[in-house]
Amino acid sequence: MSDKKTILIVGADSDLGTSLANYLNQNLYELVFTSRKKNPPLKCIQYLDLSDKDSIENLNLEGIEVSVICASITDQKKCEEDPMHTYNIN
Repeated sequence: MSDKKTILIVGADSDLGTSLANYLNQNLYELVFTSRKKNPPLKCIQYLDLSDKDSIENLNLEGIEVSVICASITDQKKCEEDPMHTYNIN
């Protein structure tokens, strides 16, 4: 068993999530990533859509000690068109 803390980065393929993953050197931490993309580019990334209850319930949280949420909807037009949905996500 590793002495490294395991950190979940929700929205790891966002600009903020990518920067955070790069900052949290994988030699110092075990990193677990999520993406809203149905077919994430890497197998180490779990699918998670914060508006999809099933994807939340299917997320493997075993061993996670810390979570950082970098996922959000930032498109101003989407926020204006569907404020309740974007509010719930953000």
